[in-house]
Order: sequence, then C-alpha cells, then structure tokens
Amino acid sequence: MLWTKSGRSKCRATGISAPALCVALSMISAPADAQHAQEVLFILDASNSMWGQINGEPKFDTARRLLARAVSDLPEDAQVGLVAYGHQFNRELGRCDDIELVMPMTDARSGALESAINSISPQGQTPIAEALLRSANWLDTQSNGNATLVLITDGQETCGGDPCAAANILAEANAQLTLHTIGYDLDAEVRDRLLCIAENGRGQYFDASDGASLQTALSTISEEITVAVRPASTETIVFAESFESAERPTGWTILNPRADDYVFTQGALTFIASDLRGLHLQDSGNVFTLDQGLPQGDWDLHFDLTLTMESGRSMVEFGLFSDENNHVAVQLWSALGEWCQEIGFGLLLRNDGAATTAYQDIAASSVHCGATQDPELVAPILETLAYEGARLTLSRRGQDYNAALTLPGLTIGNSPLEFVSPGLPSLRVRGAIAFSGGLFDDSISGNLLAAVHRIELVDVN
Repeated sequence: MLWTKSGRSKCRATGISAPALCVALSMISAPADAQHAQEVLFILDASNSMWGQINGEPKFDTARRLLARAVSDLPEDAQVGLVAYGHQFNRELGRCDDIELVMPMTDARSGALESAINSISPQGQTPIAEALLRSANWLDTQSNGNATLVLITDGQETCGGDPCAAANILAEANAQLTLHTIGYDLDAEVRDRLLCIAENGRGQYFDASDGASLQTALSTISEEITVAVRPASTETIVFAESFESAERPTGWTILNPRADDYVFTQGALTFIASDLRGLHLQDSGNVFTLDQGLPQGDWDLHFDLTLTMESGRSMVEFGLFSDENNHVAVQLWSALGEWCQEIGFGLLLRNDGAATTAYQDIAASSVHCGATQDPELVAPILETLAYEGARLTLSRRGQDYNAALTLPGLTIGNSPLEFVSPGLPSLRVRGAIAFSGGLFDDSISGNLLAAVHRIELVDVN
C-alpha cells in the first residue's frame, strides 16, 4: 500500500528525465472545476515481439482486432485516442523515442480507431515509461480527471525507464486518472515487474495469455468505463449538526448519561471513557442519540471526529440505534498492547440480538495480533486520528449497508486514504442516529478521548 503525508512533492527524482516528467505533470494537471466526457487513451505495444504467434495468429493482429471491438462497446460520448510505440523504426536502431499519438481523441463510435490501428506495423523497442509520461500530454489539457489509460504490452521496458515510477507520477498529478495494464503473453518474471504499473495507477492488472483472455480483459475495462460515465447522482444535505453552541443541541438525547464524561463546546461534542461502553450494552453510559428521519432511497450518514486511542482496547461506533439488540453501526477500534498494536474497522448489523459483521484489520504491528497487516501504518493512523481526524460513513444503497473510513491526513497520490467495508443486506433498519465510545474489553485498562465535530445526513438520488 502506498501512502504519504499530505503535500508530497510531485516532481522528485525517479530515474525519468526531468523535462519529460515535468511536462507530463504540467499537461495532466487542470482546473478543479473543469468538466468533460470520459477520455480513454489506449497505449499499444508495437514492438517487434508483437509478431509472435498464439494459436497460429500474430499477437498484434489479435490485439488489433479485439481492441477495435472493445472500443465499439464504450459509451457513445466517450472520447478515445491511440498511442503506439515501437512501430516507426527497426529494433536494431535502438530508437527509444519511437512513440506516437496515432489517433488523437475522437468519438468512440466514429470508427477512426480501426483505421488508425491498421496503419501500424510492429518492429521496434519497448519504451514503456516514456510512453506513459508522454501520453499525459495527449489527454484533454482543460479537463480534470475522468481519464483512463490502458497499456497493452507483451514485454518489459527495454529503454532504461522506470514504468512503475512513471505510473506513480501520473497518479499523483491527477487523482481522477486510472491506469490499467494488460500483460499479453508474459512470463511470470516480467509480469511481476509490471504489476506495479496498475497498482501505482489505481487500476487493475490483467493477465492475458491468449485472444480469449485478452478479450475478457478489454471487455472488463470497457464495462468499468461505462459504469464510470453514468449520470452522477445528486446529493442533498438533509441534516447537519456542527455543535456550534456550548449547550446540548435541540433533539439530542443522552442515554444513561455520565455528565462528568462529556462536554459541549463551540464546534465539538467531546467525550471520554475508560470503561465498557457500546450500543450493544443495555446500561452503556453516554449513548448519544438523535431522532432524525431518513430519506426513502439511498443516503450517506457522515461522522467527522478526532480521536485519541491510548493503551487498551477501545472503540467508537456510529450509526442507527433502536435498542441494544437492533442497530447498525460503523465501528473503529484499536488494541494497543506491549506486543501488539492493531487498528480495525468495519460494519456491524444486529437484528433481534443476532449480529452480522463485515470487519477488517487495517493495520497490525506483528504476528502477536494474529497477523501482520501494514505495520508501518499503525503510528501514522493513530497520529492522524488524534490531530487531523477522520470521517466515518454509513451508507445505504438499495438493500445494502456499507461502511467507510476516510483519513484526509494520509493520502495515496492525491486521494485520502480510505477503507470501505463489504456490504451487509437488510430489508429495513430503523432507529435514531447514535454514537458511543469506550472500551470494548476492560481486561486491559485504557482510555478513549473523542471530539465529534460534525454529523451530516445526505440524500443521494
């Protein structure tokens, strides 16, 4: 997992020529309010090795035929372009600048791509890194995202570049860019070297060993692009509470109040706990509830807070609460001991006392936690929770409920670090907006301090 503190420099040493790198960054960056249709730029390997055959057909002929078919499956308003490398100069000449925009962006249904690809004849080198960086120049320079690069290659870099670093540069420069990679007839060693291109580019890697698997990969990408360009849902804030007063806001109820353990201030509700607490406990102290109607369709319920988790086993949970046997909650917990430091997150659905969960460990320091999971994230996450905060989100989509944890202070490229739970189905979940926090296991002493800054209910249509 790649992560950085916010503000990481985009122009840094990578082994790629500085002029190419900074040109790519300047071209792919764009005004935040620009709008445009989905752009798809295919980067096709036309090096000499693409004349190799699979099942009696040259790999390039198979790719040419299937790529034209895949483009016809894209949305009508998609813009499609084609970049090729290795097709203009013989391999023996060693020309690593053999990269060309064969077809500028045009309508997906124009039929222009088939003509463009038929003009290509493989013969040269494989400058993958340089082709990726130059491709950024051929996207819409006035756009802000919704762009997809699709690299199709049957070999590894032959020009000394670093394709993985190039993919990382592009992803950092544009948080809306997706880079998919199709490894066509690659051996295991080369495949392992190219996996990071898609990983760094927030895309998927597809292993295509023949025409059938290449068609599957292209069809999957086309479907993902089709979903991405469907009309965006509209969002309306139904309710928002920012605790602007030092008094308890109207409509809030505190179950089993412990007055010494909470305080309303201008801008936050702060509470502390060092005992067992939770929505599932009948006598749990300081369960904060609000009777607020929910939209009929899809919605998001956001919970913004800062949170200090000290040694022990503590948890904060947020969701909808009817009683201790009926509720749905997003949970964030930590187990911080001498031998194990673990942070987890997930979704709990409790109906008539029966619990269904979708949990995941997001960071664990050692095998003493059961398994090591991104141990380098434990300290940054705890620091971010305490000083920069997090957003917990409970979402309803159809009959499914989902949970998300967003950490704006930690980023992957330009995007906040986010964890999303699998969905849990339920025909109906009722109850008040509610949250609680404390220890979930008091066999080890500990303490939790939380400040809730904002709760927001959003109608999503």
